[in-house]
Amino acid sequence: MDYTRLLYKYHIGTIVNVRSASEHREKNWYNEEITWVRNNGVNYVELPIEKANYLPDKRTQDQFLAIMADKANLPVLLHDSNGRKRVSILAAVWAVKARGNTVAEAIELVRGIKEQPLLEAENKFITQLAN
Repeated sequence: MDYTRLLYKYHIGTIVNVRSASEHREKNWYNEEITWVRNNGVNYVELPIEKANYLPDKRTQDQFLAIMADKANLPVLLHDSNGRKRVSILAAVWAVKARGNTVAEAIELVRGIKEQPLLEAENKFITQLAN
């Protein structure tokens, strides 16, 4: 990923890495990313969500919402292995819980990010966010 381009184009304040520790060992990307963040003064938050069960628990949702609520962190770049499942679900959490979007709007948001139909578990997860 070309972080320097993203930093200057979008003025990224914080990178939220949702990859789990086991994914850090897959490639050398993690060390490069940490070095880049340190050299460029960008906040870096690790909010691991397991790839196998990519639906965040309540604690993770609350931590993410707190990150998004702190204006010093904005804009935030959500980062996972391909930017589809975990990122889209966290976007839905934010849309429903922080912005007050409807479940239908959150489902459309996820569908747009994933660029594929939602799984039954994803629909159920997003629906329960409104409760």
